[in-house]
Amino acid sequence: MARRLAPRPSEWIARDKPVSFTFEGATYRAYQGDTVSSALLANGCRVLGRSFKYHRPRGVLSAANHDANVLLQTAQALNIRGDVTPVVGGENYTAVNTWGGVQRDYGQSLEWLAPLLPVGFYYKAFYQPRWAFPWWERLIRQISGLGWVAPNFPTQRTPVQRVYCDCLVIGAGAAGLSAAIALAADNRAVLLIDENAETGGRLTYAGDSAADFVQRSRAHCARLATLTLWTSAVAVGVYAEREVAVVTAQGLRIVSARNVIVATGLIEQPAVFRNNDLPGVMLASGAQRLVQRYAVAPCERAAMLVANPEGYDAALDLKSAGIDIALILDLDDPATREDRAAALQAHGIRVIGQVRDIEAEARNSELTAVKWSTAQGDQRIECDGLLMSVGWAPAAQLLLQAGGRCSVDSALNQPVPSAWPEGMFTAGSVNGHFTLAARVADGEAAAEAVRARRAGAQTLQSTLARDPTPHSHPHPWFAHRKAKNFVDFDEDIQLNDLTVACREGFDNVELLKRYTTHGMGPSQGKHSNLNAARILADYHGQSAEMITQTTSRPFYHPVPMGVLAGRRLRPVATGALDGCHAELNAEWMEVGALSTDLGKQISIPFNPSGNEIEKVTIWNATCDSISVGKDIDKWFGDVLETDCKLMYMPEESMRPVDTTSGYAPKGKFTSFADAYPFLLLGESSLEDLNSRLENPVLINRFR
Repeated sequence: MARRLAPRPSEWIARDKPVSFTFEGATYRAYQGDTVSSALLANGCRVLGRSFKYHRPRGVLSAANHDANVLLQTAQALNIRGDVTPVVGGENYTAVNTWGGVQRDYGQSLEWLAPLLPVGFYYKAFYQPRWAFPWWERLIRQISGLGWVAPNFPTQRTPVQRVYCDCLVIGAGAAGLSAAIALAADNRAVLLIDENAETGGRLTYAGDSAADFVQRSRAHCARLATLTLWTSAVAVGVYAEREVAVVTAQGLRIVSARNVIVATGLIEQPAVFRNNDLPGVMLASGAQRLVQRYAVAPCERAAMLVANPEGYDAALDLKSAGIDIALILDLDDPATREDRAAALQAHGIRVIGQVRDIEAEARNSELTAVKWSTAQGDQRIECDGLLMSVGWAPAAQLLLQAGGRCSVDSALNQPVPSAWPEGMFTAGSVNGHFTLAARVADGEAAAEAVRARRAGAQTLQSTLARDPTPHSHPHPWFAHRKAKNFVDFDEDIQLNDLTVACREGFDNVELLKRYTTHGMGPSQGKHSNLNAARILADYHGQSAEMITQTTSRPFYHPVPMGVLAGRRLRPVATGALDGCHAELNAEWMEVGALSTDLGKQISIPFNPSGNEIEKVTIWNATCDSISVGKDIDKWFGDVLETDCKLMYMPEESMRPVDTTSGYAPKGKFTSFADAYPFLLLGESSLEDLNSRLENPVLINRFR
């Protein structure tokens, strides 16, 4: 079972700050810094949610916001992502999409109807008889969706702000830290953001952790005046001219950057086999995150399904943390793993190669055993954990949104960036670099490319040689006559669903996605798009190089509507009878007109009611204007307690610009502005100013 481990030097939790909370009616203890998922696992809870379509039991898969297995609801919010949301003391959490609770969900009976609900059934059913369609429609609406919106949810609106910088670096792992530090040393405004609570990326949990490097980099960042760091900040969309939408705890930030470095790393991909969605089956990187960041062991005894060097490294890492790694199931020949297989065997871990036909077994909704076959026959092992490390996909969604492209590297067996929009660069493991030294060097190379672009020279993306070792398996899926081998965990899309869609003629990744709905759930295909594309290519006998990806659109992560709406800026002035109305429990409503505490409201027309010309003076210029109306003048005068008028400048009124400073030619005109129609600040002017200042300023300091 899952449990809390002894204190670890890398943990993010504060053991001196315990909290308590409830989940599905039971009370649990946790520590400040825990996520909801890590806190529940630490208390031995592994069934944390139910799937969308069949209501199958689900647990932690990635522990990294790459899946939607753990979605929760409280009295104040819904669809809370348990893997990355800090637990709140005193809060009452429940799982979404359950009928009767997460442990005894009556909705799981829908799985009995699975043969009647093939992929695309909603395109082919419910049309006859026509009079019954409204009934089916109401039923489908009733059982679909995730969570319930309560009318009394508190309003959570945050401001939208614009931020400007010379370079935005997305991802504070080894490559991102190296690139940001190098560029900030040039005395340029650099913004470094990361979706995690702390910087370091993979270095904070993986076996190649380099605590010294992380600590030095954090200290270096703190010393650089031109480097701004945002943690718990997610870049969710890239738009024209390198405008990037970033969601922070304080609200939406729209970042305009001259250059953008995408150092977002990799997303580990699951294998596809029977019952691969059971609680206890998870990604190896997810298990490492839980162990190193939250001191939580997700299981007692685990088998590992691997197809790359990272799986072997993770096995040693988890073994040293106190998890019993009983067995390594390698999809390839262990002899290709150099000395890694021997190192595991020296620690008493058995290694079996060339495994096929993986199947997980369950009891009481949790993993209890794993079966597989080799050339020697079928075998089985009892365990409560199956950790997968079979391949990676680049977290390049932001690059793709901006018009970039990825193509498959035949040596790595995985996609890497192959085309970049103007002003955008990639660095680190997203480029297919796996060692710490290579990721650091690639980050520094990206910084050099930004410098070259500043100087007007030809900009080249990093040409750093990649590791020739395969890090992803090209065929990590296994058919089973009883199915339940899931490609997309969000939508309960199985291998057979994709095969049926291919057989019915959907031969394009975009069409396949729309017909099967894979990649259309909250995770946006982070764990399913690559496998689905591989399955499609394999069905048509195409090579790996022919694999294409679906169009990536904003948002990279789901974003609350309140964040997009921004802060509600509506000044309110009460009327003379407001106190009486409040005593009588009046029902208040918003109106579009201006109102004051004098009990009056006023509406301002687009055009003035009169036509009497009056002379007004702005600075040293005098021009013609028209009063909008005497009633409006009196309204503003009463409110502001001074004599004033609201004036309108007609089209025929001409106010020449100020030509004494030489900033504008003669013959140009403006309105009620200071002196010119536009006030401009150029890059060269700002650079000249910053060269004279001890502490440089950003362009958003000016209006």
